Amino acid sequence: MSFFIACTVFKAVPLHKQLPALATHPCLQSKLPSSFKQTQNTSFHTNFPKTTLYNRFHLNSTNKLPSFPSQSFTPRLLSRNFRISSINTALSTNENSKSSINAIPEPILLKESEYINHGLMAKLITKFNPRIQNYMYLLRLDRPIGTMLIVWPGYWSILLAAYSNALPVSQSALILSYFTIGSFIMRGSGCIINDMWDVDFDKKVARTSERPLAASKVSMREAQYLLASQLAISFLVLIQMNTPTIIYGLLCMPLVVIYPFMKRVIYCPSVVLGLTLNWGAILGWIAMTGSPDWSVILPLYGSSIFWTIIYDAIYAHQDKLDDKRIGVKSTALLLGDKTIRFLSLFSVLSISLLLVSGYNNGNSPIFYAGVLFGCVPHLIWQLKSVNLDSQASCGRFFRSNTWYGAIVFASIAADYIYSTVL
Repeated sequence: MSFFIACTVFKAVPLHKQLPALATHPCLQSKLPSSFKQTQNTSFHTNFPKTTLYNRFHLNSTNKLPSFPSQSFTPRLLSRNFRISSINTALSTNENSKSSINAIPEPILLKESEYINHGLMAKLITKFNPRIQNYMYLLRLDRPIGTMLIVWPGYWSILLAAYSNALPVSQSALILSYFTIGSFIMRGSGCIINDMWDVDFDKKVARTSERPLAASKVSMREAQYLLASQLAISFLVLIQMNTPTIIYGLLCMPLVVIYPFMKRVIYCPSVVLGLTLNWGAILGWIAMTGSPDWSVILPLYGSSIFWTIIYDAIYAHQDKLDDKRIGVKSTALLLGDKTIRFLSLFSVLSISLLLVSGYNNGNSPIFYAGVLFGCVPHLIWQLKSVNLDSQASCGRFFRSNTWYGAIVFASIAADYIYSTVL
């Protein structure tokens, strides 16, 4: 009688539908009376799965107690979770239900060329000689998103300095042009260094297996020559600016070199990447004024670092299965299923430090309005919408961060133009 009451209280599957499944469960075979095992209707069990899935939590419409076999059998009172577990296990042995219930498709890892919508630059590259194309792919010229993510912090710093010190638009335009060229060249250099460090790993990762060095389309010596030319050009751009900018610019080089190695050492290489990519937040101010104002620069630099951790963690989720397989450390593996929770915290910290930088710089409400009504919704949209188990989704939302950078830049530029012109 207690078993019948349990069925009603827990709204379990009618017992006459549970028992055939339980009777086939390997853990219970030895505990059921032999007379019960012999009299079960096996044809009824074949049609069992669909009705069980629906009725697992619902009584039948008549709400009557089920009929039972005439054998003298007193079933042991089973917990609801154990009974449901037993039913699921029984279903897994049923050939008819195996494909619909237990089939979990293996994740399909794609190459970048299979899920990235190539833009104008990628189309232009195809017009060149195949050998030249390989050099361009090594520099990532087909994907300018990396250059934009490097250039934005420098742009922010330049305009903040121009606003605070009432510097002319012509000076701002000149320094912005230097930073554009320098960021473009340094991004290419960083990609070459990264691919030289990671050539063995890239061969084992589906997304990166087509990269020129990994696919042996460019030799290591050719990559070294190309890297030397890139560093020479970037140095020529750097020496066009004042001496403090040159000194601080050279201080960044160790970070550029060691970053690719950090994924072998720590599970948060995004932090080192943030320190590297956002060095322009320091250089921009110094290039404009000749000396740093740390009360503005440090919060801006910190905000940029947290922003980098956000988009790089999303980026890293593209390779998390391959990274785990080959032993590469990444922020995606460190944060795991708590990624969104941590990235939400980093978003709050990034926005807060950005507002502190603007406050210390004396910016007007125009800047705050742009950040609060532009940057905040953008970060919320990213974290709400991204599917961290989809390479295509992670790639798309990673690239969308250039719009975050553009919103910050537009907010500072609007404030600067308003204070200068009006």
